[in-house]
Amino acid sequence: MTRNVKVSMAAEDDEKRCQSEVSSHEEIELEQRRLSVEEGRENDVPAGHEATRGGNKAEDDVGGGQMEAPDGGWGWVAAFGSAVIMMLIPVMGPCFGILFSQYLLREGTTSTLNSWIFGIQTFLWNVTSLLVRPLSQEFGWRAVGVIGAFMASLGFTITSFTPSPEFLFFSYSVLGGIGGGMVSCLCFIVVPSYFTRRRGRAHAIMMGGVSTGQIAVPPLTRFLQDTFGDRGATLVFSGLMLHACVAAATFHPVEWHMKARPVKDSQHEKDEASPPISPQANTPTKSSKSLLFVRVAKSTLSDLGILRSRRACIVCVSNALACVNLLYFLMMVPFAMQDAGFSPDVSAWSISAVAVASFFTRLFCSVLSDRSFFSVRAGCVAGCGIMAVSTAIFPLLKSTGWLMANMGLYGIGYGAYISLYSLVIIDVMGLQRLAPMFGTSAFINGITLVIMGPPIGMIRDATQSYAISIWVLAGISVCATLMWTLMGEAIKYDKQRGEEGRPDL
Repeated sequence: MTRNVKVSMAAEDDEKRCQSEVSSHEEIELEQRRLSVEEGRENDVPAGHEATRGGNKAEDDVGGGQMEAPDGGWGWVAAFGSAVIMMLIPVMGPCFGILFSQYLLREGTTSTLNSWIFGIQTFLWNVTSLLVRPLSQEFGWRAVGVIGAFMASLGFTITSFTPSPEFLFFSYSVLGGIGGGMVSCLCFIVVPSYFTRRRGRAHAIMMGGVSTGQIAVPPLTRFLQDTFGDRGATLVFSGLMLHACVAAATFHPVEWHMKARPVKDSQHEKDEASPPISPQANTPTKSSKSLLFVRVAKSTLSDLGILRSRRACIVCVSNALACVNLLYFLMMVPFAMQDAGFSPDVSAWSISAVAVASFFTRLFCSVLSDRSFFSVRAGCVAGCGIMAVSTAIFPLLKSTGWLMANMGLYGIGYGAYISLYSLVIIDVMGLQRLAPMFGTSAFINGITLVIMGPPIGMIRDATQSYAISIWVLAGISVCATLMWTLMGEAIKYDKQRGEEGRPDL
């Protein structure tokens, strides 16, 4: 009996030791998790998500399958939300002349000052885009989108009370540029993440919002200006822009709506089906809050590392040159037409002509992009070339009919280029590198626009001719088109180096 008691006591001791060891392991694991949350996960992925350095893979084994983007479902809601945002926010740039030309001409501002106001806005718009991915990883898509849309609307609200043209540097350039850049760039990241096979159609819906805004806003602005004056029209439009906050609230994390599929052997199919992990809002501890700026800065610098790829350099620089033409030409058209004796209504309708042609071209190109026979790269380059030709012709035309026809031609090139650009990034660099590539491209855009934009206004002031400035813009667009002839050599060079274009190389 004594022996049985000893055996029983020994068994109890072993059980206690096992429980103690399990408890110790649990405490160590909990402590490691706590430290991981406080210090921030590698690659800036919020707690609860895992990532690999080769690119985030949203892969979970569910019944022997792999998780993939919904390719529909809530993705259509996000696509329509993006369309609303793109209808209301990006018109700040192309419609700058319609919105402010009468006020600035009445105040007697120079073309140089106008170019600086517009240039600072586009610079901040594009540079802010570089911060969208890191900020989204910290706070989530919806928070970044809603705050950006609110800032853009607030900028227009304050603009309606501007005491002088110089005040536009703060209200329009700073608030509008930062807020608009945040929410607009986010749309180009969110929509492709929800889709695989139907990505072109979803992209067409989003880009249709851009064209709808450019069609409707110029005549609407003229109506509001005739009814309420310059300041009243700006105030009413700022209220319309608040609808973008509601639209941004549809940007759910993709993981909420993903579905399982059988595992495929093809690595390419895995990459297509697995979208980048969508950022979730974190609830950081005190120490992680203190490291927020450091994490955002490190992630931003990591994204810029994608420029080690020559493919990325060609895409970014070519796009920056094309955007100089695109933005400054549309900005100068109302000023040039009113200087030539055309009415503000005619100049407003000329911008709408661009938008109408762009609208149908975007729909056509976006739908074609889902077809295997269509080259998104060739379509994008052709669009850039058409913009160059149309820009060069514009100063030579004197009749309203020919001007409208030429603006329609410009709209065809504009629509083809804009609708296919983000798809070209995916084609050249891959979906996993869309977010860092898009942010880096926007950063290069901002630097280029602020360097090359104001001199366009200086040329006009020095020559007293809008025609010369516009021909300079046409030459810049030609350079953007010709850069694509170097892409073949860039691809060979990157393959020789084993360069994948990743931001963490």
